[in-house]
Amino acid sequence: MQTLKTKDITSSSLRHLQGITKDLINYGIWFLYEVDYPSDSNVRYLLSTDKQDILLSEDGSAVGIYPKTADIDYKSIINFDDIPKPSKLNLAESSWMI
Repeated sequence: MQTLKTKDITSSSLRHLQGITKDLINYGIWFLYEVDYPSDSNVRYLLSTDKQDILLSEDGSAVGIYPKTADIDYKSIINFDDIPKPSKLNLAESSWMI
């Protein structure tokens, strides 16, 4: 299995995704992948939520639900460069007593 690289894009490029969806992606609760989907050339992204995987077009509009049996090529993990991300917690440097 190949290691996917993270790619940062501007949130406005996926104008059909709601702000809360973009926040959930940047916080690592949901995942957005850039994909190649041979079954439908309109598909550019796959949004993986806790309930289902949704195929998205270039502008973030829903194309359909990803059938798990379909062939797909994951190219990169997408984050948004203009939306806050959580800061990393380093317990080794923390002043908290455990």
